[in-house]
Amino acid sequence: MAFVKATRALVVGMATAALALSACASQIAALGPVSGDGLTGIRTASIDLLLEEGYAILRAPVCTQEAKSVACEGALVGGAVVTVTGDVTTKPYPMTLKVDGAVIYEGDVQSVLQRAAERTSGVG
Repeated sequence: MAFVKATRALVVGMATAALALSACASQIAALGPVSGDGLTGIRTASIDLLLEEGYAILRAPVCTQEAKSVACEGALVGGAVVTVTGDVTTKPYPMTLKVDGAVIYEGDVQSVLQRAAERTSGVG
């Protein structure tokens, strides 16, 4: 009987530990977008810029990364195509945002994110 209780306690303990570790892994994975990895920063900055300029977004830019290059594509209400390119080699990450081929923004990601943060926090 003592053996069964000990075994049961061990199984419950191992299950609890496994559950705790899986929760940590999912939390760490979720921190990528929050921590400001390059691709996420470029995507967020492109959306901030489009909204700042008054564009109505139909499909937010979807981004892919190949080596250190990021490319995004989205669409505006009315059919205009949004393209974004960026380089995540060194900070501050440079990016270019175009709407139907016309350059809307060419500069660094961080200044866009900073401006948007100040606007939403009431600073500046």
